[in-house]
Amino acid sequence: MLRRKETVQKSIRFDEKLAEDIEYLSNELGRTQNELVNIATADLIEANKLYFAKLIIVDELRDIFEAGHEEGTFTSDSLRIKIDYNSEKNGFVMDFEVLDDSGQIVDQDISVYEDVNELHHALTQLALMHIDFNSDAVQNYLKHRLDYK
Repeated sequence: MLRRKETVQKSIRFDEKLAEDIEYLSNELGRTQNELVNIATADLIEANKLYFAKLIIVDELRDIFEAGHEEGTFTSDSLRIKIDYNSEKNGFVMDFEVLDDSGQIVDQDISVYEDVNELHHALTQLALMHIDFNSDAVQNYLKHRLDYK
C-alpha cells in the first residue's frame, strides 16, 4: 500500500571530504544528493532495525499517547498489557501479564505512571525482556515500521 509521503527539512553537517564524495557520486549516478542521503539513511536504519523492535508496544498503543484515547491493549504470545488513564490517580495504570509457552501467567504487575516518558520506558523494557524479536509478528511490524516508500 502506498502512503502519502511527507518530507521534513533538516540541516545536517558532513565531513568536508564526505560532502565532496556525495557530490561526486551524485553527478556520476545522475541522482540528487538528497536521494543518495535518503537511500543511505534508509539502509543504515534497515541494518540497525532491531533498535526499533523495542518500540513495538509503544507503537501499538500510540493512540493513547497521541489521540487522547484513555485505554489500550497489547497482546502477544508472551505478553498481555492493558493501559487505562485514571484521572483519580492522575496517571496511566498499566496492568501486564507475562505468559509462558503454554499460556500460563508467570508474572504480573500493576503500576501507575504519571509521566508518559516513564510509561514509554517501561513499555520498551517489557518488549526487550518478553518479546521474541525473531517472531513473525515482530518481523512484520519492522517491515511496516521501516517502509519508507
